[in-house]
This record gives sequence, C-alpha cells and structure tokens, in this order.
Amino acid sequence: MDTSEGSPLEGQPDGVTWFAPASYTMTSAENDRKRRGLTAALQWQSVDEKVTATLEHINSDASLIWREYVVASGDRGFPPYVPDAVQWFDDSENGRPLTVDSNGYVTSGVGVSNEGELPLQFRSRYNYNENTVNDTSLNLVFKPTDLLTFVVDYQHVDSEQIVHNNSITSRINGNQTAQNAPFFLDLRGSSPTIEYLNANTSNPPDVEPNTNPILRISNGMQQEEHNEATSDTLKLDIEYKLAGTFTKVKAGAYYSEKELTVRNTEYEGWQALGTPWNGQASYNASPQVVPELYDRISYADHFNGNTLVGDNNSFLFPRMDLAENYAQTLREGCGSWIAQGTAMDGSGGCALAYDRLSDRVFSHFAPRHISSSKTERTEFYVRGDFELDNFDVYITGNVGLRYVNYQLQSTGGITLPATARRGTDETGSLYQVMLTKYPSIFALASGESFSSTVDGTDYSTVLPSLNLNFGVTDEVVVRFGASKGLYYPSLIEAANKMVINLDYDEVYQNPAEGKDETTNPTVDLQNIEISANARNAFLEPEESINLDLTAEWYFAPAGSMTFGLFHKRLSNIIRNRQFSTEVEVDGNTYPVSAYGPDNTGSGTIRGYELSYTQFYDMLPGLWSGLGMQLNYTYIDQSGLEDPNTNPIEPIRYNGAGVPISDNRNTFRQFTGLPLQGYSDQNFNIVGMYEKNDISFRLAYTWRSEYLLTLRESEEFVPAYSKAQGMMDASLFYNINENVKVGLQINNVLGTDTETQYQQNQQGTKTDAFSFSTDRRYALTVRAIF
Repeated sequence: MDTSEGSPLEGQPDGVTWFAPASYTMTSAENDRKRRGLTAALQWQSVDEKVTATLEHINSDASLIWREYVVASGDRGFPPYVPDAVQWFDDSENGRPLTVDSNGYVTSGVGVSNEGELPLQFRSRYNYNENTVNDTSLNLVFKPTDLLTFVVDYQHVDSEQIVHNNSITSRINGNQTAQNAPFFLDLRGSSPTIEYLNANTSNPPDVEPNTNPILRISNGMQQEEHNEATSDTLKLDIEYKLAGTFTKVKAGAYYSEKELTVRNTEYEGWQALGTPWNGQASYNASPQVVPELYDRISYADHFNGNTLVGDNNSFLFPRMDLAENYAQTLREGCGSWIAQGTAMDGSGGCALAYDRLSDRVFSHFAPRHISSSKTERTEFYVRGDFELDNFDVYITGNVGLRYVNYQLQSTGGITLPATARRGTDETGSLYQVMLTKYPSIFALASGESFSSTVDGTDYSTVLPSLNLNFGVTDEVVVRFGASKGLYYPSLIEAANKMVINLDYDEVYQNPAEGKDETTNPTVDLQNIEISANARNAFLEPEESINLDLTAEWYFAPAGSMTFGLFHKRLSNIIRNRQFSTEVEVDGNTYPVSAYGPDNTGSGTIRGYELSYTQFYDMLPGLWSGLGMQLNYTYIDQSGLEDPNTNPIEPIRYNGAGVPISDNRNTFRQFTGLPLQGYSDQNFNIVGMYEKNDISFRLAYTWRSEYLLTLRESEEFVPAYSKAQGMMDASLFYNINENVKVGLQINNVLGTDTETQYQQNQQGTKTDAFSFSTDRRYALTVRAIF
C-alpha cells in the first residue's frame, strides 16, 4: 500500500511517502497423494528377425487431495479503497513499535482495519484433483536388408482430469475488525510474526439474539473442472546405410491430431450463505447458534511456532467436511443457517450447487464453461549422417531439414458476467440500484455466452539443423550444434475464449457502517470496471535459433569434465499482456480491459555450463564405490522485448454513458521483466555411492532468484521466488536380481520457499509468501518378473 494514495500514518513526515502492508495471509495445508500405474508390453519377432512388433499399454491414475485452512485479511491490490484499508499505530510502551526502514517500508506496527469491504476471513478449502491417462502404442520395425530399415510408430492417448475445489468461509465483517481483530505485525526478523490483540478474534463472545454476531459463516465457493483430451500420432522413419562420406540417410513423416475439451466453471461460484449484510441471517450462521458447524484449528505451531505470537492463536473455521461435501452442505443448510434469497441464479431461494442450476448442459457446466480445441501437426524430414576420417581430427555429424505445419481450430466464445453480479435478490437494494440507475450494466450481467468456432493458427516453417563432433584426441571431444526449434502453445492458452468480469464498489447509505438490507442498504455504485480473462486461438509457436559449443574431456573410465557455451535467439515469445477491446451487447458498446497470452517480444538467452562427473574407482575396497557430480550453469537474458507498456488508461464510458474504470489490468503493469522460470545461476552437487547391491544419492540443488509469474492472482504484481537450495536423498538395495527396496527423502534440510513481490517499475521487491514444506519420505519396492 502506497501511503501517497491514502491517509498519512502516525509520525509520517510531510512530503515523505511510506509503504505499508495492505493485507496478510496464513495458510496450513495437508496433502494426500495416491498414484497407481500399470504397464504391459507384448513383443513378437519373425523367425528371420526381419520384423519386430511391440505393443505397449500404460495406465496411470493419480489423485491429490489437499485440505487447507486460510486466515486472510485482505483483498486484491487494485481496488481503490485499499490504500486506506489498514491504519498503523505505534504502541512502543507495550513493546509494539511502529518502525519504518530506510526505503520507507513499514516493518512493524499495530494494524487496525479501516475498511468495511475487507473482512477477516477463516477459510476451509477442500481440493480433489484426479488425473487418468491411458497410453497405447504400437511399434513395427521391418529390416528387409542389412542396409534398409523401416520403423512405424502409432500412439493413442486418452486422458481425463477431474477437479472439485470447494471452500467455505467464516468471517469477522470489515466494520467489526477494528474493535475485534487489531493486530501487531512485525517484519523485522527472519520471518514475519503476528499477534492478535483482542481475544474476540479467537473466541468470539455471544451477542444479543438475532443481531449481528462477531463471527458467521458468510460465503462459499465451488469450482469444478472436467477436462478430456485425446491424441493420435503416426510416425514413419526410413533409414538407409551408405558407404562413403555419408554413412546413412534418414527420412520420415509425422502426423498428430490432438483434441482437448475444457470444462471449467472458473471462480464465478461465490455464494453468500449466512448473508453478512443481514443481521438475522448472520446470527443464524454464527457459532452461538450452530456451534456444530465449526472446528477450532490451532495455529500455535504454524511455521514451527514462529508465526503467531501470544495466546490468541486458534480460530473457528467451518468444518472441512462442509467444503468436501459442498452440494450436501447447501441442501441440508437451506432455510436454517443458509439464508433464503442467496441463489446465484436470482431465483430467490437458497444457494444451489452447480449441478442443480437450470442452465447446465453437462453435469456442473453451462455452455459458457465449455470450450474445445483441435490441432493437427504434419512434419516431413530428411537427415544425412556423415563422417570425415581423412583429416588430422576425426569428424562425425549430421545435417537435416524438417518441414512443419501446425493448424488449430477452437470452439468457444465470449461469456458475459453472471447474473449474480446484479445481486441475487430481485427485491434487494443492489439489484434495484443497478436496474434503475445503471440499466446498461444490468443488461451486461446476463450470464449469456456467444459461441463460435474459429480456424485459428495455420503456421508453417522449415527447421534446419547441423551437428558436428570433433574427436580431438581419444579423450577429448568437441561438439557444435546449430538448429532452429519450436515451442508449441498449450491448448489451454490457445482456446477461443474470453470471460468478461464485472466489478464495482457498492455505496451504502451510511458508508461508515457495513451493509444491512434493512438499516444500511446499497444506494449507488462506483468504480465500475469491466475486464476480461482471454485466451488466443491465433497463438503461433515460439521460435528459437540455437547455437551450442561443448568440449568434453574423458580423463578416466568413469570420469569426465564438460564445458559448454549456448546462445538462443528467441522470437514469437508467448507472454500474457494487457490489451483494450470492445464488446457490443444489445446495442451498447462496452470498453473492456482484457488480459491474456499473445506472441509478443523477442530476445536472447546465452550462457555457459560446467560439469564434472567421476566415480573414484581407484580407491581401495568399499571406498571405490564413491562418486560425485557437479554442475553449474549461468544464464544471461538480454534484449527481451516486454509486452507490457505500462498503460495509463483514462476513465472511459460505455454506450450508455456509464464511466468505466480499469483498475485490474493496468494495475502495476511493469516493463523489462525477465522470462518466467529462468534463474541466472543454477548449481547442483551430487554425492554417489554404487557398490555391490547398494545405490546411494545425496543431491543438493541451488538456484538464484527467478520470476514466477508476471501477474500474481491476488495482488496483480510480478512475483519472484528468492534464491533457494534444496537437498534430497535416496538409498536402494538389491535383494536379488528381481527385487529392489529403497528409501527416498525429499527436502532433507526442511528448506522453506520464500517469494517476493515487485512493487514498482524500479524493481523494488518486498517479502510476500513463505511456504514451509515438510520432509517427505517414500518407501519403495520394485519387482521385475
């Protein structure tokens, strides 16, 4: 939060800008992962060994269940009320000072919420993710002569993903947090600490019957996915051996057809349950009335007891099974603790699960949730292998050319904001204000979708390649490679889809109090914003021109050193960017600020790599099984053209004259950002032991800071992972030729993952999320029959 956008803090000098935290989050999660796999193969060979056929089938079924408890104070960073959301005070007399570092960042202080729109939330979240893959392949090898070989490969893959992602939230309303949830936040140590200063945060007292409680179950969220994909691939390779400079020639063809159907409700399913703006309904959903709906969850040992300070360290969360069995929860709670009039379809009843809504066409999904894409890829190639032995240096290599055609077709369309954005109760104040004062905005929030099928990308190119190997001596080999490569966009990115969002701030009759339909209704709207999340069916593959030079020294039978230089010229880089567009609905034209992927920017990645590998078999006895691997890589990114132009959008108007703002997609759009996922430096060291029936590995991996995402989903800022080192270990023992047992340990050192947010164009970063991942142990049995 930039205090130049809000009120000055206690002790802040005139003309000086301070930066203060706008929100905080504490999360605890448990994962339950299961994987089941089956591999079967059948092979046949003719008597004359000229024909070999291999049929293989792989089945994989993996599921991940995680149960998460979240304490969250904040909202997204771009809403205009955020700069004044929290006021900070000094309480040095009680050991809680207000401190500011040399850069103007508040590093400790007593925080008091000052905004009714920002409640303190206690969220129970259940996520089930199952992935099933069936992969069947057939390989045929035909050798009519010793010189000629034909290879035919066919592969068919079916995959399915099912996601149930549900949450239920209890909360202290924003207008109640100043009294009931003040806190002391301290960022001066190695990890943040927080102390709640009122016992009501942990143990909300009873209130007068049928009045606003301090804590209530306020809302729920259901998100569903059911994605299906198929892939068919056919490949033909022909090889003919030659005598002379060219030792063989290879040619072939490749064809693949991939189809993806995406069914995703996104995050449109926010549902009011014990409506926080209605005192009676909130009371019915409070622990005073329905204590059986709550579980007390302790955060005393959060981050090994280093986060939450003081006695107020446990909180009342909705029971996790309420989120796990979300549809059942809605049915059983209707009319008791779940209020009437909360249904997102505006029917006036209770909140409904997705599969009970009338506009569903497949399980949980309405037409607007479903899109499909199909790609066809055709390739032809020819390659010649050669060797030159009439020079002082023995040279081998190959030269090739590959033609590629890539085509995409996608069915999807534009989805308008859900009718729930009008308000779920036709007699409610929000609904009536939007209908009477902003009829064009009311019309936009129809939930309609406009389906279309587009023939998207039709891309063709030629990919040359050259590889040379120089046998300088028997121990030293120098390799050079030059090629052009492609990286294909995912079918998720390349969908024909745009989901339009409608955001606004409600203006209450008394802005200083929280909303209440009876005593403090909505009387107006402000900061109306129309934005969109978009995909792009016209994405082309990323291109790279690759140059590699490597020197390899094999100084021992089990030892080598390698030094390599690489240079990649990238173009058509796929990155998300903000762009402005318009949508016309019922004669009104709406300006839309959209965000999505595009081919934009180019640049260079270059660097070097150094590696060393050796088993010390010269040592006596059992010591001869010792070995080591070292690897260091340095990467320099330069000349990257950033898609963002740091736009400053003026307020615009829709066709009906309603002012439309864009806080979301132009908020903190910084330029000059690096590519995602690339660290400048990477280092690995592996200690090994291989002797008799024992195999041991102890691996340490370190990487420098890298960009996680251009736009984090909550604060809408670039997010980085700080430099990090991790250690893993494994030990395997061969009981006999067919059976092996082992122990694997991940994150031996218990390393935390720490992230930072970039706050301005100058690159100033502040600490963001820290994640503590427990050590993971795996016992393994491998058997071959």
